[in-house]
Amino acid sequence: MASIGGCDLPNPAPRSAHAQIPIVKDAMRRWAAKDSISVEKAMGGRTIEMVSLPDRECVSFGLGNFDVGGVPTYCYRRGTRQLIWEESDVE
Repeated sequence: MASIGGCDLPNPAPRSAHAQIPIVKDAMRRWAAKDSISVEKAMGGRTIEMVSLPDRECVSFGLGNFDVGGVPTYCYRRGTRQLIWEESDVE
């Protein structure tokens, strides 16, 4: 497993370069839709982590040292926006 990037900003949604990557945008939209809130509100205080595996690329949204109940993670088939694994029932 190789980490290909991370972002440690208080509210990464509007400022993170990662937030412009299509799978990250899709994952942020999915995470916000769970609670019917805006992406900006859903991402408040969260960090964006990306991991590259041989067959997939995964996006996680952590809360730094305050992760409670797990971290929402979305994995996509490499080179596509096809969601192949999701762990978002974490709060």
